[in-house]
Amino acid sequence: MRKIVVSVASFFLALSVYATSSDRSNNSLASLPAAAQSTISAALGRDLPNYRVRARGAVLEAKNAQHKLTADFTSTSIEVSTSNTTWKLVLRGYGRAGDMRPVDHRTPQARGNRVEYRRGALTEWYVNGPLGLEQGFTLSKHPSGADGTCGLHAGTKPLILALSLSGDLTPAVDQNGLGLTLTGDKGQPELRYGGLSASDASGKQLRAWMEIQDGDLLLKVDDAGARYPIVVDPFVQLAKLTPSGGVRLGFFGVSVAISGSTVAVGMASTSLPGAVYLFVKPATGWTDMTQTAKLHASDGAGNDYLGYSVAISGNTIVAGAPNAYGYVGAAYVFVKPASGWTDMTETAKLTPSDSYSALGSSVAINGNTIVVGATDPSNSPPVGAVYVFVKPLTGWTNMSQTAKLTSSDGRAYDQFGYSVAIGPNTVVAGANGRGKAYVFVEPSGGWADMTQTAWLAVPGGSAGFAISIAGDTVATGNPYATINSKYAQGAAYIFVKPANGWGNMSPTATLTASDRAAGDWLGYAVAISGGRVVTGAPFAAVGSNATRQGAAYTFVRPPTGWKTTSHFDEKVAASDGAKDDEFGWSVSTSGNVLVVGAPGASSQHGAAYLFGQ
Repeated sequence: MRKIVVSVASFFLALSVYATSSDRSNNSLASLPAAAQSTISAALGRDLPNYRVRARGAVLEAKNAQHKLTADFTSTSIEVSTSNTTWKLVLRGYGRAGDMRPVDHRTPQARGNRVEYRRGALTEWYVNGPLGLEQGFTLSKHPSGADGTCGLHAGTKPLILALSLSGDLTPAVDQNGLGLTLTGDKGQPELRYGGLSASDASGKQLRAWMEIQDGDLLLKVDDAGARYPIVVDPFVQLAKLTPSGGVRLGFFGVSVAISGSTVAVGMASTSLPGAVYLFVKPATGWTDMTQTAKLHASDGAGNDYLGYSVAISGNTIVAGAPNAYGYVGAAYVFVKPASGWTDMTETAKLTPSDSYSALGSSVAINGNTIVVGATDPSNSPPVGAVYVFVKPLTGWTNMSQTAKLTSSDGRAYDQFGYSVAIGPNTVVAGANGRGKAYVFVEPSGGWADMTQTAWLAVPGGSAGFAISIAGDTVATGNPYATINSKYAQGAAYIFVKPANGWGNMSPTATLTASDRAAGDWLGYAVAISGGRVVTGAPFAAVGSNATRQGAAYTFVRPPTGWKTTSHFDEKVAASDGAKDDEFGWSVSTSGNVLVVGAPGASSQHGAAYLFGQ
C-alpha cells in the first residue's frame, strides 16, 4: 500500500526567521539535500535528551532552545510560543472543496522526540530536532478511499489540508501563494514560512500553494496523476552577513559566491581599495555574523574595484579588480592556507599580455582553470576579450593568460566579457552590448587562442548581461527585457546543450515572474546549480507596501525538462528589507543554499543573506 505524505518540512523552523540572530543559528545541516536534513534532524533529536517530548499534566510539551520556542500539544490544539508571540493552530479537516472530511479530537501520543495525532487514514505528526519542530501529515489512503495514483476529482479539485489559526499574529499570503508572513499588532513581521515545493514518489513536481480563507490556512496540492508520497518543503533565511568596519557606499554585496561551507562577498568601494570578505560556516551552523577573513591586494589602491567580481572553487578564490592600474585591470587569486582562512593578500596576480583593459569585469573558476573578462572600454575598437588561465603544475603564481577567447563577429562596444561562466571543458562569455552569449568548448589539446564554438541569442532580446552554467545547461539574464509591455521587468533564459553538441541556438525556455512589474530588473544576476535556477530582481517590490527593496526568484526544472514559464517556485526577500536595498544585485547557489547580495542594505553599508531548505 502506498502512502501520501504532505509535509510542511521545517514549518516551525521557518517560524524563527524573524526572531533574533540566536534563533537562527541552528541550521548546521542546511548544506545537505532537503530529504536528508529532515531524516538527520529527526535522528539527532531522538538521540539528544533536550529534544524529547515531556508530559506536563495533560499537556505534552516540546522545547526547542535552539529556536527559542515551546510547543504545547493538547487533544484540541497545538500552541507555539516564543518570547514575543503565541500562535495556535488546529487541523480542521482534509479532502477537496465540497467534500471536506472533518477530523475529530484525539489525545496526542509521544515517543522520544515525536508527537502523533492518529486519525485513521490520516496521521498528523511533529518531530523535534536541531532543524526545529517539523510538522507533517501522513495519509495512508487517497481521500476517495483509493490507494496509489489519485483518482476521484483528480485534475479538477486540489487536495486540501485546512488548519484554523488563532493567536496574536495576523497571517498574510505572498502574491505567489508560496509563502506566509505573520505580523504583530504594529504590522511588523514576526514569523514566516514559505517557498512551498511539492513532488511525488516518482519525482514529478506538483503545484502546491497556500490560501487564507475565513481565518483558515489552506494547504493545497494539485495531485492529478500523482503517486504517493507527496512532500512540500520551504526555504528559510539562515543568516545575514555583514563586514566589520564596513563603509557607507562601499558596495558590499556587489558580488557573491558560495562553495560548500564558504561564502565570498565582494566590496568594490569607489574610494577605498576593494576587498573580498570570507564567511565560513560555524560548527553550530550559519548565523548572523561578520567575516572570518578579509582578502585584499598587496598593491591595492583606492577605486581599484577589487571585489567587483568574485568566484570560488574549493579552496581557491579569484576576484576581479577592473579599475586597477589605470583601468587596465587585474584578477587576484587567493589560496586557502593550511591553517585556514585568515586576513591575507593574494597568492597570485593574473594580468593580460596585451593592452586589453578592464580585466576583472567578470571572473569564474572551475578546478584549476580561471576565466577573466575584459570589456575593454578604452581600446579602439573597444571589443572585449576573455582570458583563460590554467594553474601551473607548481601552483598559482603571477602570470599572463594561457589562452585568449574572442568572438568571430566582434564589433565596437560589444562589451564581450561583461559576464563569464565556466564548467568542465566549457566557457561561456556574454557580450552585453551585442546581446549574445558565446560558448567555447576546450580543444582536445587544451585551451588555446580561439573564437567561439557557438553563440546563444534571444530573438528580439539580449542574452549577455548575466551568465551561469551547470553541466549541459546555461542560464542567462536580461534585466532590461520587456515582458507584456512592461519595460525592464526582466527575464532569464535557459539554453540546454543539444544531443549533437553546442551550436548556434535560441533559448530552450524563458523564465519570467508572474508577479513582476516594469523596472524590477529580473535577470540582473543568475546562478544555476543542478536543476535550480536563481535570478535576482534588485528593484522588485516586496511586502504589502510594495517597497522596491529587491527579491530573488528560484525556478526548479520540471521532470520533463525546462519549459517557458512565469510560474516561479520561490520568491525570497530579506527579513529586514528596506527600500533601495538592491537585494538580488548578485546571487550564487550551492546545493540547497542560496546567497544573495544587497549592496544598498543596512543604510547603504551593504549585506549578503543566506537561505536554505
